[in-house]
Amino acid sequence: MADYRLGENLTQPRGAVCAATRISTIGNNEFTARDQRRKRRPARMS
Repeated sequence: MADYRLGENLTQPRGAVCAATRISTIGNNEFTARDQRRKRRPARMS
């Protein structure tokens, strides 16, 4: 969904997916980053 935004900053396939999730929840991007490491998606992202 937000891949096009990352395209400008990131050109990595995996990075784009992870970054897309963080951008989606820019409000909780820090909290999301932690879940990403645990391979758990934030409840808000669902």
